[in-house]
Amino acid sequence: MGRISYLFRITLLLVLAAPYAQPQEKPPVCSAAALAALKPIAQPSFACDNSTQLCSSDKPMGADDPQCKSATKAYEKTLAGMLTAQWWSVPARSLEACRVHGKPGPLTKDETESLDQGYGAQVQGTDRVRMLVVGDACQAAGMSNEFLVVRIGKGLALTVLYYDFNQGGQEAPFGLDVVTTDSGTFALFTTQGHDMQSIYTSTTSYKIDAKTGYATAYPLFFTATGPSTQLDQSNPVVGDFNLTDTAIVRDGKFVKRFNSYQDNSCGQDDPKCTPVIAESYTWNGNSFVVSDYETRHKEFLRKLASQRECVKKKFDPKKGTADCAIQSECENYNDLAWLNLKAGNFNNARNHAEMALDFCHGNPSEYEAAQYNYRQSQQGLKTR
Repeated sequence: MGRISYLFRITLLLVLAAPYAQPQEKPPVCSAAALAALKPIAQPSFACDNSTQLCSSDKPMGADDPQCKSATKAYEKTLAGMLTAQWWSVPARSLEACRVHGKPGPLTKDETESLDQGYGAQVQGTDRVRMLVVGDACQAAGMSNEFLVVRIGKGLALTVLYYDFNQGGQEAPFGLDVVTTDSGTFALFTTQGHDMQSIYTSTTSYKIDAKTGYATAYPLFFTATGPSTQLDQSNPVVGDFNLTDTAIVRDGKFVKRFNSYQDNSCGQDDPKCTPVIAESYTWNGNSFVVSDYETRHKEFLRKLASQRECVKKKFDPKKGTADCAIQSECENYNDLAWLNLKAGNFNNARNHAEMALDFCHGNPSEYEAAQYNYRQSQQGLKTR
C-alpha cells in the first residue's frame, strides 16, 4: 500500500489514532504553572517558493536534501534554546490546554472539541519524548511540519517525522505514543484520514537511540510480507462494524495482542465478500507478529520469487516494462528500476524508483534499494 500523504497520515511509535482505539480522557486543564511554562513554538526557516515549502517528504529523497538537513539542524538549536526545563516538566496536555484557553482553568466544551480539529494537539508526548506539530508551513493553511524532540541532558535531539504534511481535511490527523521496554524507547507516529469510501490509519514505529536521542524507523511489525516499520489499516466509512482491540499501546505499554483491519472494497454485486478483513498481531517481546506468520510469509516469498522470475524473463528494454501478473508492487518497481538502469534507460529507472520509494516505505531493505536505484538513475541522467 502506498503512503497516503494526501490524506491525514502520521505515524510514530504510537497508538493507532482511530477514535475507537482508546477510552476518552478527561478534558485537560490549564494550570498556572503550565501557563508560565507555555512557549509559542517558532517556525523552522525552510525555504519557500511563494507559499510552497521546498522541503517536502512527498518529494523523492526529499528528507535527504542537504539544505533541508542544514535548516533542520539550525531549527534544533533554536528549539534547544527555547524549550526550558520548566516546559518539559509540565504535561503536554496541560500546555495544550493553556495554548487553547489562554488562562488558568478548565477548557470549555468547544475548546476541548477544537483539539480534535485542524492541526489538533500541537504538543504530545512525555516529559522526555514529544512530538511538535508546527502548522502553516510557508504560511499555507493545512500544511505542517512534524518533529520528534527528545530531551538529552541539557539539550535535545530533533528528528523529522514529516516535512510539509498536507492534511487535506478538518479532523486532527496526528498522534504519538511513547513506550519504554527492556530493549529501549519507542515512538509510534500515527496519522488518520479518509476518502469517500474508507477511513485510513497509518502507524510508523521509531526507536530512539539512548545516547544521542535521535530516532530511526524500526521494524516493529512482522506482516505476511516480512518486517515492516509501518502498519496501515482501513475500514469502510459506511457500515456498522465491530472493530475491537485495535490499540497497540495502552497505559504507556505495548498490549499483548491487537487486531488490524483492512477494507476489502466489496462490490454491491458480491454478497459473499467480507467487507472488512481482520488480522491479529501478538507481542513476542521484540515485535508484533501477525498470526500464522511462518506459513503466510513462506507463501508470500514463493509468489514473490515467481513474480521476479517473470519480470526478469519478460522485461522489454525498449518499453522499460514487463508483461507479468503483479502481486507485490514494492518489489516490482524496484526490479523494473534496476533492469532499466542496466539497460541505460535512466528516465524509466528514475520513474520506477520514485514509485518504489512510495510503495516500499515500510520495508527497510527494499526502501534502501529504492534509494540506491533513485540515486543511480539521477546520476545517469546527469552524465548523459
